[in-house]
Amino acid sequence: MLGTGMPTLQPILDCQHWEGPPVTSCMLSLAWRTMLYIDGKEPNAENMLTWSNGLEWQDRMKIISC
Repeated sequence: MLGTGMPTLQPILDCQHWEGPPVTSCMLSLAWRTMLYIDGKEPNAENMLTWSNGLEWQDRMKIISC
């Protein structure tokens, strides 16, 4: 998904149960890699898919939307 801002995150979250290829954006990728760095983890397919499905951040989006 093109777009570098926060508005790309909700549409990505809306696709979390889609069976096609992972949906991502520049902002989502930046957040994923930043959190991996903070947690001292290496990027891999498993944690990328978990992140793109919103499992790591969907609760935070609910707080932002309020």
